[in-house]
Amino acid sequence: MPTPKDIPEGHKASLGDGTEISATKGVVPILRELEEGKLQVIGTGFYITRYGLFLSARHVFDDIIEAADPSSQRLRIFHDTGEEIHIRAVTKITVANQADIALGQADNFLAKFPDNPLLNVRAILTLEVPKTATKLITFAYPRNELLDFTDKNEPVPIFADRFEGEFVCVEDSPKYDKHRVET
Repeated sequence: MPTPKDIPEGHKASLGDGTEISATKGVVPILRELEEGKLQVIGTGFYITRYGLFLSARHVFDDIIEAADPSSQRLRIFHDTGEEIHIRAVTKITVANQADIALGQADNFLAKFPDNPLLNVRAILTLEVPKTATKLITFAYPRNELLDFTDKNEPVPIFADRFEGEFVCVEDSPKYDKHRVET
């Protein structure tokens, strides 16, 4: 199973109440299966329901949408229980026409435990636009371009990097003309 690497002190992910969590419980990598046991990190998302709905940016899926056969693309997303990480199948992606946003659905159970749904941490969303210069923090996985699980005896390290910035403004996005991919 993959193992998240430690994040430097003062750079931890936390729940709204301040409880520290692994970065992979909050901002999770989205993966494309290249071949059996080899996964490519294509972007990140975050869960918005306890049962596997997640949000991401539309541009994360542009290569999938533009593929000759989008339905042949096998997508995965992380699920961190706090004790272990599962790789869940992404069953559906819906992308917006007018904004850089995508909604995905992950399987909410493991094949060997079909009656036990996987419950994940979910983000608290608001319609409030942040004030200019509001501090923003996210986690991403740029050092994990390829995850190779072919050696079952070797743990696969996952590196979560912390990024900081400030909110600048809301801008109109270019209009997208394609809007739905099911895998």
